[in-house]
Amino acid sequence: MSSSEYEGPSWGIQEIYLTCESHLIIAISYGAARIEVQLHQTRSGRAAEDKLIKEYKAACDAEDEDKEMAVAERVADQIMETGKPVFDKLAPVQSAEEDFHSLIFPEKFAFSLSTVKGRWQITKLEEEPHTNVPGRREPMRTVLEDDTAMDEPDDGFSDEDMDTDQDDLADDEIFLVTTTADLDLPRYSTKDIKLIERLDGFGIVARVVVDGQERCVKVLDRDTRRAVQREFDCLKKIAASPYAATMRTPKLLGIVVVPDDGRAIGIVEEYISHPEVYEMSNLGRIGKVTKVDKKRRAKWASQIQETVARLHEIGVVWGDAKPSNVLIESGTDDVRVIDFGGGFTTPWVNDKLAETVQGDDEAVRKIAKYLKV
Repeated sequence: MSSSEYEGPSWGIQEIYLTCESHLIIAISYGAARIEVQLHQTRSGRAAEDKLIKEYKAACDAEDEDKEMAVAERVADQIMETGKPVFDKLAPVQSAEEDFHSLIFPEKFAFSLSTVKGRWQITKLEEEPHTNVPGRREPMRTVLEDDTAMDEPDDGFSDEDMDTDQDDLADDEIFLVTTTADLDLPRYSTKDIKLIERLDGFGIVARVVVDGQERCVKVLDRDTRRAVQREFDCLKKIAASPYAATMRTPKLLGIVVVPDDGRAIGIVEEYISHPEVYEMSNLGRIGKVTKVDKKRRAKWASQIQETVARLHEIGVVWGDAKPSNVLIESGTDDVRVIDFGGGFTTPWVNDKLAETVQGDDEAVRKIAKYLKV
């Protein structure tokens, strides 16, 4: 199920996480509201919700981001199928003319999703929903992860290559984009940005209109603060390089700020227009690649190789290099490399090579092999 399959507010996954190994919590944007839904392990351990929790935990343990997303989408689909009539009565409807602000600072509701005699039911909770507001001080949640996983891998460049490390910031600053005083970029209030649609991925990523132009906006939250900051730093470095005009990556176009005090909470990027046909929207969705003309595939592989080589030349590591982070641009049929938030996805990058030049090179070779060129 997707928001296009029925009439009503648009919706998308904002975040999903495990607590205490037995609770799965997923937050969904629904129109102008944030819907937080909890799934709890049952005593029998054999209910449908138990299966979903176990599958998501297994995907996390395997560090399989694609599987994590697939399970998250299944959970979200079940939530929408069960809870939409309830959500429609509570959630404010977001019109096409409504500003982007309500997506960042939404009204919040908490629910639980469970099965009773094999049938799904949704129950409204009176407790305060998990809050994830940019620029606000929040208690950090308990997650299932190895603390050592937060250590920064050696990417082949010095610490000076990136402007900041968000982990060094005070608690009340961790949701702010760290910029420099000499940065010559326009700043856009959340109230001056018009929402077109939420885009795939965790956190707040959206296709919007800014100054009459379609753009992509990414906003920091508790779980994406490092990723958005890293993307900002990478795109800023690209913009200052000799390849700024020709690099096949999104261009950094502005900063998102809170209207009342000007806090920087996100970035505005070029929106890469790509085919609406699912199988051609990115390289990871092609399916049977041999159905695509070999000359096109060879061109794409060459463009990826050239782009990554130039990134390395200016001191930028792609990071989460994989086919699904390569868009096929409409009009030109050229590729555009996206997502500089870091991390890695198996089998494209070995975990020991995450966010390194060597990891990028490994992924480029595997992508060429995937394209059969």
